[in-house]
Amino acid sequence: MNELWKAAFTIAGIGAIGSFILWSLYSKWIKLPIWVSLTKHQQFVLFTLFLTFTFLFAIAGLITYAMTIQPPQPPNKQLVNTFKDKRKNAIELFAKAKTATGSQQVGQNFVEAETKFIDLTDESIKALENNEDVRAYELRKKLLKHVNSDDFMNAIPKLYHRDFEQECTIPKALQGEIERKLGIQLAPGEA
Repeated sequence: MNELWKAAFTIAGIGAIGSFILWSLYSKWIKLPIWVSLTKHQQFVLFTLFLTFTFLFAIAGLITYAMTIQPPQPPNKQLVNTFKDKRKNAIELFAKAKTATGSQQVGQNFVEAETKFIDLTDESIKALENNEDVRAYELRKKLLKHVNSDDFMNAIPKLYHRDFEQECTIPKALQGEIERKLGIQLAPGEA
């Protein structure tokens, strides 16, 4: 019997499940001895009533389900644009840092620090655009950790450390919205 219903579900989907439930309910219900003592009209009314209640219960279940699911939220354009601006500012900071260091003196560590910074920034922007707020938040934390790492500090002139840190943080104006969306409270250093 299980094989039959597995095959029916594979072929017919949810309709097969509905048919199975209806059949299993009514097959036992119709075999009850009460039916013999009822007139045809009483049987019809009772059967119609049972079908109506089953249908109403199914509709109530669908309505409840529809009320509990939430439509997908569009990405927060303000936050996406803010992070894009911060990315642009960071690229300008890297250019200034290169100029301050001297083009010939820019080493492999500087290039790696710049590449990792831009990659993490791009990933966090893509995550925000795809409504992956938790992932974007985690990437911003990773970016802040990268900026505070010894490798980054050694690669970038000290003059620019505070500026890069500022480009990693989440603006205070948007902190409340992010906290609300993620259901967390940001630590003071993360805001």
